Amino acid sequence: MTSRRDFIRISAMGAGVLAAGAGITSTAPVSKLEEFIKEAVARGRKIHFLPPYRGENKMVLGSLLKENPCQMKTLASVDLIRAVVALRSIKEPWEIDEIEKAVEIAYEMHVTSMKMCKPGVVEQEIFGKEDALVPPFPGIIPDQRLQRAGCGAYAGGPGIGH
Repeated sequence: MTSRRDFIRISAMGAGVLAAGAGITSTAPVSKLEEFIKEAVARGRKIHFLPPYRGENKMVLGSLLKENPCQMKTLASVDLIRAVVALRSIKEPWEIDEIEKAVEIAYEMHVTSMKMCKPGVVEQEIFGKEDALVPPFPGIIPDQRLQRAGCGAYAGGPGIGH
């Protein structure tokens, strides 16, 4: 069973692989999320989530939590919001390296687009060249700092919680 301090990362990329990289020992398929949340709520656990901005995510969260989807922003976890802000406020060296790589890629994409913008060139060709410059995105996994902030369950990834 997932402990109180475990984080669950549900991802189309394979939760087990991503979770193992973050020290998470227990994951579950999305099909088990409703059952997991129902059990957690029955035990009196707080469900932490960030304010969703996409309508479909508000609907999913509202359904999972048995709350009005329009209330999801006000019901979002202040503890998790503060933990994420703290996490994002101070960059570690590897994060700075990744930001610099992203800036280099954005520069290359912009220059490529400018050079290709000529009469007769369709946007699809330009987008294709831009796409070729972007490496596959591995996804983001919350780290131990969120756990230390006391946020017990984090449902993230495609379609949940963002």
